[in-house]
Amino acid sequence: MKKLLSLFSVLAILLSVVLCFFSCNKLPSDYVKGDNVIVDNETPFVYDESTVKIICEKGTVLEYDIERYVHWACDYLDGPLKYKQIASLYGNKILRHYTDEDTDIYYTVYSLPDNYLFYLNCYYEDGEYYLDKRYYFAHNWAYDIRTDLSGYVYDKDTPSAILGDKLPARCYLDYYSPEEIADANANVMEEYLYHCDMAGLSSSPYFSDYCTELYDKAMYYEIESTVRCIEYISFDLSGSSGGHGVYVYDIYRFKDGTGLLKFYHFKAKSPRYTLIQTEEIELSFEEIKGLKDTFKKWDFNNIPTWNPEGYVGCDGGTCYIRVQNSSGDSGKLIYMWEPTERYGIYHIICAVEDLVRDHVTVNEGIIFNKENK
Repeated sequence: MKKLLSLFSVLAILLSVVLCFFSCNKLPSDYVKGDNVIVDNETPFVYDESTVKIICEKGTVLEYDIERYVHWACDYLDGPLKYKQIASLYGNKILRHYTDEDTDIYYTVYSLPDNYLFYLNCYYEDGEYYLDKRYYFAHNWAYDIRTDLSGYVYDKDTPSAILGDKLPARCYLDYYSPEEIADANANVMEEYLYHCDMAGLSSSPYFSDYCTELYDKAMYYEIESTVRCIEYISFDLSGSSGGHGVYVYDIYRFKDGTGLLKFYHFKAKSPRYTLIQTEEIELSFEEIKGLKDTFKKWDFNNIPTWNPEGYVGCDGGTCYIRVQNSSGDSGKLIYMWEPTERYGIYHIICAVEDLVRDHVTVNEGIIFNKENK
């Protein structure tokens, strides 16, 4: 019995040493020792995947990281939930504070696996901090660096400020098999061809009526390359003609350095898109050069057709850009839903839109008429 007690004593001592070792591990500076809630607007948040905790529900296989737990609490838990209760499970972190139109905003940032950050929102009442159970942009959601939270959190707390240029693994092409990439590229081409067909346009500017006219005038071979941009914009039109809109920009670049832009604006409806406005714009050598420089600056040739960094959504705007040269090959097509300044496709389509603004007045649509937004 004495030997058994002695063995238990040794095991207890060893277990206490192990527990002490883990408890003494130095946590990042944005964690707080003890259970006091600390408001601190200075200490930087640190991304540390090793601090991620998973709570398992007894008797089930359900696992709750901080995001899932908070969403469960928001949706199903009656009554208020103290921040201290959350902190006791997932770690006590400093709270940020700012005032927005006389409303006090409190938030903190937790790490999630694979370069995601969770922004948790609280409110202060009667000397206690509670979980704010409302869902809204920048709070009680997980984000990566593709989302700009400027204006909702301090600039030093945006995902890009904390994570730098690190993205989730699924945002890189090498995460996918060649077959998956080929299927995704084929889907992009299928969507592009669908919009061309619905607009009553050929799949390529090289097959257009304009090119036929040039061929009859023995000028067809003066075309160096073509660019077709398509923008599908949700809720583009207002008033009696309200609905979704489609913009098509066909650019012909000639060997003498000049060009021509054919502009189309459609209302997206079935069984065919309805043409609202069309314009023909002659482009100078300087304008074509500026456009070429934009393509080069943003490395168009190395932009993937399907970019796994892109989000997919129902509303907003979808952009397609296809470039073909005079050799008659299929050219290169790129695509993105709601591109931001982070991406070359955004800057290229903006450069094309600016060419239109410089020459014509577009009668309807939120892209060219901001008052309709």
